[in-house]
Amino acid sequence: MLKLLVVSFDESGLNYVEQASQKGCKVRVLDCSESHHNRLESWYGTLLLHAEGHRNSVRDVVAQEGFTDALVEESEDFVYTALIIQSLREAGVRNITVVTTSSLRRGIYQRFGALRVWVVRSMREGPHKFADLLCSNTGETTEFTLATV
Repeated sequence: MLKLLVVSFDESGLNYVEQASQKGCKVRVLDCSESHHNRLESWYGTLLLHAEGHRNSVRDVVAQEGFTDALVEESEDFVYTALIIQSLREAGVRNITVVTTSSLRRGIYQRFGALRVWVVRSMREGPHKFADLLCSNTGETTEFTLATV
């Protein structure tokens, strides 16, 4: 079974969680930002995976869960997003997909460990692209990977 970690600081992450859950994926949402904690908790509840807001904590918590894939929605701070990507890679997450509105950041995210970077006009497009990917998966959910388009 695919273990997907969603990193989203917005309510739009609910769309990713719902779509992946419907396809049989085990989904968790990373909570590593104190400033977003209350909002994330109200949206995602028991799906939250709590980690302190520093790299070592994120890396350790994520590694313990053994995630195969991660979908990272770019935050307001692209450096923070890049550091999260790096922590996920160091935790052993093989397939990291990032959703961004800036094509200029594609290379940065790839250098930090993203396997795929989706450049969208609006962050609202990300869930639609994700839905298309899930719908195009004709194999078992255990064969699904975010790195395959």
